[in-house]
Amino acid sequence: MNILFIALNSPSHFAIWNYLSVEALIGHINGVFGSRKTTCKILYCNSFDSSKPVIKEINSNKYDLIGFSVLPYTLELLQKILQNINKIKAEIIFGNQLATYSPEYIIRYAIKNKNINYQNVFCVLGEGEETVEQLINVMLKKSSVYAEIESIKNICYYDGLQFHLTQLQAPDLSKLHYPPKYDISIRSQNIVEKKSKNKHADWVEHEYFISEDSPKINRAAIQMQLSRGCFWGNCSYCTRSSFRHGEKWKSFGINRIEKDLKNVILKLKYKVIEFSDDEFFGGRDKEHITRINKIIDIIENINNKIEDKISFRIFTRPDIIYKKNESGKNKIIKETLARMQQQGLDRIYIGIESGSCKQLSRYNRGLTEQSILKSIQILKEINLPFDCGFMLFDPLLTLDELIDNINFYLKHDLIRGNQWFWRPVIINKGSTWGDDKFEIYNKGKYNPNTMSYEYEINDKDVKFIADFIDLKTKETREQLYTIKQISKTDLKFNNRIAQVAKKIVEKNGLIYVNLIRDLAIAFKNSNNEIEQLKKELLTNFKLSNKM
Repeated sequence: MNILFIALNSPSHFAIWNYLSVEALIGHINGVFGSRKTTCKILYCNSFDSSKPVIKEINSNKYDLIGFSVLPYTLELLQKILQNINKIKAEIIFGNQLATYSPEYIIRYAIKNKNINYQNVFCVLGEGEETVEQLINVMLKKSSVYAEIESIKNICYYDGLQFHLTQLQAPDLSKLHYPPKYDISIRSQNIVEKKSKNKHADWVEHEYFISEDSPKINRAAIQMQLSRGCFWGNCSYCTRSSFRHGEKWKSFGINRIEKDLKNVILKLKYKVIEFSDDEFFGGRDKEHITRINKIIDIIENINNKIEDKISFRIFTRPDIIYKKNESGKNKIIKETLARMQQQGLDRIYIGIESGSCKQLSRYNRGLTEQSILKSIQILKEINLPFDCGFMLFDPLLTLDELIDNINFYLKHDLIRGNQWFWRPVIINKGSTWGDDKFEIYNKGKYNPNTMSYEYEINDKDVKFIADFIDLKTKETREQLYTIKQISKTDLKFNNRIAQVAKKIVEKNGLIYVNLIRDLAIAFKNSNNEIEQLKKELLTNFKLSNKM
């Protein structure tokens, strides 16, 4: 059985790309079925030009199953491909975020092409390993997938009249024994390329391998995931709980984790790992700390086998690091982080999201200001650099809350951890705020390409500041975002370019932080002069015809 996976990436939002989705699927398929029953291939597509060879490969009609990984901002690219598919034998499945939250839209668009029969098109909702395994089992029996579709979990399908959902259930991670099959062709800089006659400069067949005798060390970062979900899972804007069909944090089995780490570090030669778990620890109790220590043991054993130990980064929440009235657990977490540092932890991402207590409550973060401040204090005490998530603008943000946020940000010197902290909150479908029953924020039009709703900021002065900053940052946004990506290069290798890039983005960030603060204070104190002040700003910055 021949399977083709196509991972779509936004032509304009390159950083959204998530390799792990298709790689996790292929690792599971290869592990369960083996090469005798299934053969998998991945194509990557991030531009209209690169869609041409993808379309050609689909129309070769040599695949039994074709799967699309559809991330936000990839809908136009998907449409371009679907429009040009000829009559083929394959079953077609769509997965990842857009397929989960806009399945009806995607299926309707697919069957606009008369060569595509609705009985051969399905969307996989949420995590797909068990779903695709069930689907392949049906196909290997030479049975009709459509006829047996109700027996397959997490599927949206169309019967010619209406859409249906099968049973929704997140996979049991303890039963997913096989780690991802990493496509080193796009992850590694130390690869040997098989000659290809393909003339498309931005597309290759990805038939690559690592040279067994290559002495080079891969300094590029690789994404890995040792768990899924978040133990809190209640934030107003977050989709993780709905993507996992109500399940919260779960870990993969420790044997899989060990196998995954050994493969990535010892075989694929990666030295920098970014653990992209939604939340790395899963909790503060004995069970979760024991698990973390087992992972550190694995990393330590691997580090002892290589010349230079790895470096890695993790994501967590402030209330993992510190909780009031839990001094014993706080001490254990601090000691655990210090042990992780000894084995290569060089940066931690913590979701602060706001320095305003009212806004934190609105976001339903389950955090106190004390837990945030104490977690920052602990990280500084053990000399562990951190990045911090921030979402400044939301529909109900007031000038007072805006000023509170900036004062908090500047007082605690968070520029080092976030140089673009004025991001707005996104109201995504699948989140509490994105639920059709949630009417507080007067949601506007839904955009299936971004899986988000438009909204207006209620406070007209805050809205002016948000729009003004958005217009000003547009002028240099792409360039500075590129510089920011350079600044994230692993500093362990004394990359001077990365250090210079970091200084540039920090200085740029402070310019806008101070501008936002000055505008907020000026508007708060201006009384009847606010409208005149706005006109002068628009005139002086030559934005009068844009707002």
